[in-house]
Amino acid sequence: MVYREQIPIDKGIDNSLKLLMEGYQYIPKRRRKFNSDIFETRILGGQRTVCMAGADAAEIFYDNEKFNRHGVAPKRIRETIFGEKSVQTLDGCKHVHRKKLLMKFMSSENLQRIVKIVANEWTHAMVIWQQQDDVVLFEEMKKLLTIAACEWAGFR
Repeated sequence: MVYREQIPIDKGIDNSLKLLMEGYQYIPKRRRKFNSDIFETRILGGQRTVCMAGADAAEIFYDNEKFNRHGVAPKRIRETIFGEKSVQTLDGCKHVHRKKLLMKFMSSENLQRIVKIVANEWTHAMVIWQQQDDVVLFEEMKKLLTIAACEWAGFR
């Protein structure tokens, strides 16, 4: 693992604006710039933050002894993407149990099935959407993905 003094630093008092402007490309751009899978930056009011990627980072990140998930994700993310009691918000035995349950669905065959189901739902939805004056994509995607997930899990 890299020692503290070897970690590159993305200079600046607060790089939150850069993060917001670049989105998902913020970390990959700096990884290329520093030729490193780890670097330090300052975001959210100048808080020192370590950004990591790669196999070593994944090993550290998924070590249940090093990180807690509960209460970490912002409420907006929990409400729209994860869900309030999703596996991404659980710790300890609850996290391990839920993750094992979910991973049973992640075979290559099952993943191909969900891709096909979602594609079919998209095709069906687009026919309906083309006949409407307005489409609220967020609301429509919640419906579409719920229908797809239920079919994939065998509830439809």
